[in-house]
Amino acid sequence: MKKLCLLCLFFLFLLGCATTPTPSAKQYNIAIQDFNKAIELDPNYAGAYLHRGKTFIKMGLKDKGCADLRKACELKECSGWQWAKKKGYCF
Repeated sequence: MKKLCLLCLFFLFLLGCATTPTPSAKQYNIAIQDFNKAIELDPNYAGAYLHRGKTFIKMGLKDKGCADLRKACELKECSGWQWAKKKGYCF
């Protein structure tokens, strides 16, 4: 069962990442929904917080994005937080 859940998380992660170079608002929203589902299935899945945070920032929702990137860093995935601080999105 755990293997199946991890496979589902990976599939949802891939769906969330499947965006074009210039994604539309609809594609961003679909990605957010996929990351939300992955987080619902595993609240400790740092990759979902990382990519949802980056997506929020790309949508101009910096507060939400920075909160997710902080959470990902708490879960030991700090690359997004470091990127956002370097770019001046988060402080």
